[in-house]
Amino acid sequence: MTMLESLKQDWEWLGENDPLWAVCTDPSRGKGRWTEQEFFATGEAEVNTVLELLRSLRCAPNAGHNALDFGCGPGRLTRALSKHFANCYGVDISSSMVDAAKRLNHDRANCRFVVNSTEKLIDLSCHSYGFIYSSIVLQHVRPRYVISYLQEFGRLLMNGGILVFQMPSHRNAFMGRLRSALQLKFRMRRLREAMGQIDPDPRTKMEMNCLREERICRVLNSAGCDVVDVRLTNSCDPSFNGNLRYLDAEPISGYVSKQYVAVKIADG
Repeated sequence: MTMLESLKQDWEWLGENDPLWAVCTDPSRGKGRWTEQEFFATGEAEVNTVLELLRSLRCAPNAGHNALDFGCGPGRLTRALSKHFANCYGVDISSSMVDAAKRLNHDRANCRFVVNSTEKLIDLSCHSYGFIYSSIVLQHVRPRYVISYLQEFGRLLMNGGILVFQMPSHRNAFMGRLRSALQLKFRMRRLREAMGQIDPDPRTKMEMNCLREERICRVLNSAGCDVVDVRLTNSCDPSFNGNLRYLDAEPISGYVSKQYVAVKIADG
């Protein structure tokens, strides 16, 4: 089984069992305790913060163009984007998440949702999007696939289009040791699952990945995108829940999350 197949399997389970909590993992909101109103309000707050930043950078996207929400889940951000763009497309690896998105956003005529299970966004057309956004998604994807998706974003953007996405850059030494300990714990859990001692629970497999800023910028430049802004965010904070904040310094502990803003200037 490839990494993407395993990732799809995990998120299919999450989409079937608790799609809202799988996106906003507040411990107090598991087992269906997110209300739809509260959940979607987090998306509106996050999108408003990002668009305000883009206006301050003087690179606000054209509201008449199409927007793409990569890793849309149940449509938390797609729904929010639909208030600002002519048409909004959400794409996700999980068919159960896309089913949830269609059900929860049936009242938004300008929202469309697509399943994509490969490292290429083959069902999406070149130069068709004026804005692409991805938040707390790429961090769960192995770096080789992140690079492929970044290249695809460059292909999908029209010239002058805006790309905004979040990805952890690194983690500190303490978290590295902790992560190693957790990986050992999860390996032991897998062994117990294989022996039939416990039921498998994919929620233990929300792995985190990092990609250095220098590598990301090189990939984007090769895809014809000019990186115009990089800043620290609180997106990897366990209590994030869409309350996007920009930080003045790296967190003392935990993953160092960065948000990138890039403009498509030429075909890569």
